[in-house]
Amino acid sequence: MIRIRKIAVLILLIGVSSLRAAEIVEYKGAELVRQEDRGVMVFKVKDGEIKATPVPSMKGYDLAGKEYLNNFAAAEKGETAYQLLKIGNVMDIKINQVNPKTFYLAEVRLIKGELLKRGDKNQVTKADVKKKETKPDGSKPDTESADTRKPEESKPTEKKPASKPKDEKHSYSKAVIKKYDGKRVTFEVQGEEITAEVPGNFKAVDRTGRLLKKDDRYRIFKEDNEAIISTTKSPKKEVITDIKLTKGSLTDK
Repeated sequence: MIRIRKIAVLILLIGVSSLRAAEIVEYKGAELVRQEDRGVMVFKVKDGEIKATPVPSMKGYDLAGKEYLNNFAAAEKGETAYQLLKIGNVMDIKINQVNPKTFYLAEVRLIKGELLKRGDKNQVTKADVKKKETKPDGSKPDTESADTRKPEESKPTEKKPASKPKDEKHSYSKAVIKKYDGKRVTFEVQGEEITAEVPGNFKAVDRTGRLLKKDDRYRIFKEDNEAIISTTKSPKKEVITDIKLTKGSLTDK
């Protein structure tokens, strides 16, 4: 008889210790955003999302403070605590954390929304194992193990090619031709002499506005002729692009 009593006391102590091991965590203003398979409810809270499963012992309270249970009598009336768990409802919830992987809904108090009508059900969404949710202890689950994490690959520093300086465009009015040697022409502008290369693709216009062609273009470089000369200037050289005769004449053929 004494041995039986000892066993009963031991069982009672084990039960009490297991109850103490469970932790009740409360969340204010949690919104039920979806229901996953196996009846798992997903709530949106301040720190992210939490998941918990309703149990028969769960209590519920509507906006008026009316208590809802999950016993046989409540089911007969069509007024169970499960009906408070309608997607979109906002409520204060208490979660019973039995162990690091098991979370049960202990209590729900509706603060915004309505009950599911008798016979209605939430749409069930397949659980996304990659989605991160917040645990009731406030931490976030580590969805990757040390073996599955990929080391961050260091990307080589890309060297951008040095941008070449753009050629400057210049225009000289009242430029007086001083010398032409077949490759370069020297002209004077306001007392300053400038030497520029003469390429094969420059344009030349005489005093009448006629566009000179081929070899006739070079006849414009007659000494003392006055012209408007356009050039492109790089750090190494200056090249004539256009020339228009304003005073003087072309050289003889």
